Amino acid sequence: MTIAWIVLIGLAVLFVAFWLYSLLADFWTRKLQSYEEWTDRFFSLAGRLLDREDLPEEWVETLGTLNSWIDDQKVSIALLHTYKKDNQAKIKAAQGELPNEVQRFLEVNPSLARDYVSATRAAFLAISFLAPIKLGTDIRAEMAEQWGRVGTRDELLAEREVAAVKKASHLKLVHSAA
Repeated sequence: MTIAWIVLIGLAVLFVAFWLYSLLADFWTRKLQSYEEWTDRFFSLAGRLLDREDLPEEWVETLGTLNSWIDDQKVSIALLHTYKKDNQAKIKAAQGELPNEVQRFLEVNPSLARDYVSATRAAFLAISFLAPIKLGTDIRAEMAEQWGRVGTRDELLAEREVAAVKKASHLKLVHSAA
């Protein structure tokens, strides 16, 4: 009878182990699907913007930087640092205006501002799904809180956010404008 109990307990342990493994596999699948959705959105928006020959060089460079970050897990830590409340206040208070080239472009193409801001945010959301479980959730919570306050048409804030992530990550990136 003891061998039967050992076999039964062993089967129960195996069942629980497989069940836990299936839960973990389901979680990682959903996380990767979310990452894929946000990268697809970024690539779609960035592609549409980059098809324009009159796109400001600053935007081309920013989209190139985001493209090089889109699969870099280290950037997720810089994202969390950037979106902490005290850092967001510094970003918003930073002096400066949009470059003249960008301002002229937006006067002629105001509807593209939303696409640009949406592309930068889609890249950041994709990167957040590369982060470890709790860190990714924290990043998305901070981004939601900050973005809920400013809306979707603040091009200057989007530029400052990308610059802040660059500074926080200490990454030396080389990007090609192609």
